Amino acid sequence: MDENNSQRSAQDLLPYVLTFKYDDAIKARARIVFHDQPLQNSHRGIDARIIGAIGEAAFELTCEKLSIPLRRIADRSTVADYVLESGALVEVKSKQRSVRPRVGFEASRPQYNESHQRVDFYVFTSVLNPTKQRNAIAEVAVLGAISCQEFEQLSYEVELGSTLGSGRGAWTAMRNIKIEQLRGLEILKSKAG
Repeated sequence: MDENNSQRSAQDLLPYVLTFKYDDAIKARARIVFHDQPLQNSHRGIDARIIGAIGEAAFELTCEKLSIPLRRIADRSTVADYVLESGALVEVKSKQRSVRPRVGFEASRPQYNESHQRVDFYVFTSVLNPTKQRNAIAEVAVLGAISCQEFEQLSYEVELGSTLGSGRGAWTAMRNIKIEQLRGLEILKSKAG
């Protein structure tokens, strides 16, 4: 990838990235999705649930826009977030960022999720929060989707503390994929029913 492109945002280069302003529609949907049990093994506790709910809200609105039927898994398990009409399981992974995601940045699946999340697809979202204060969220981007099988083939292991493409250190051990390797959510349509 050329050096000029590495400074451009993912939204500029990847036509399938959908961005939503953090407005009343996203907030209302996130309140429905949110549940207040802290994630086990997450260093961010309840904040991880808040960011996750915002990402899931944007994912739901995107699926409505693209006419992808799905059902939220009501038991709030951490096995998967959604099921498509075909029975395929979808897990939404959301990451808070202080800058818009750029080409070369990663989408992550924490290692502590490997043992219990057996899904068919991952969807990755990015919540833009320049100050990282709860009331300063600006927008949320649905970066794309990937089949679990393809994720396993293309992703790579990252150790705790390793430097990520964003320049930050990894907060936990994880498997990462470059965001430009993701696909549009249309890949879910073929598996929707």
